[in-house]
Amino acid sequence: MILIQRSRHPLVLKHRSNPVALQLLILTHLLSSQAVSNATFTYSFIPLGWLLSTYTMFKYFSTLFHNNSTSQNFEINKTEFYRWVKQTGDKWLDVYVAGVVFGGRPGEAPQVPKDFQVIDNSLLLTFGTTERLWIQEPIGIQISELEFSIQSAKVVRWGWHYYGRPQTSLNWCEQVSIVNGNQITKTVLCPLDGGIETKVTVFEFDQSLPIVSVRPCLS
Repeated sequence: MILIQRSRHPLVLKHRSNPVALQLLILTHLLSSQAVSNATFTYSFIPLGWLLSTYTMFKYFSTLFHNNSTSQNFEINKTEFYRWVKQTGDKWLDVYVAGVVFGGRPGEAPQVPKDFQVIDNSLLLTFGTTERLWIQEPIGIQISELEFSIQSAKVVRWGWHYYGRPQTSLNWCEQVSIVNGNQITKTVLCPLDGGIETKVTVFEFDQSLPIVSVRPCLS
């Protein structure tokens, strides 16, 4: 079932009734450069094959619509960042994306930095178990003694294995935040019995705040 809520009057559709129309509906939202603010889309029990089909369509149309976009190189002091990872390797840190802390509350799901990689125009930060933070085209990287932040980015992906379940690909969760000016389109995918639950939220973000922040847990 899919719940699409843009205002006080939600529209509910069953994906089995017309999957092609539903795919186009999702693609229209994802490709729109002026998506409606404060809209929430929730998809429940979507078969993996159907989801991959939608994703393939999205990637294809995204290439057509955004073929004029250019990648930006970013600068990072690898020595300084390596020092930060080593210095925080035994500390519990909270991960914030677009002002929201992972776990819902500070200290609820603390992380321990493990390693990092610079891949083309992206920064990948891994943590103590299997959590991964991937930032595409980061801008404004700030590193202090225990805190790391990025002022802006094109896409931020945060992934983790569903806690309490085997660490397999079937139990992998991912939160993808696409940045378009002061508007964030956040998609969260998590496995459910027989399918994947997907929730898409569109909201405005204060650009004076960092899009990503990793800092010590509040005591």
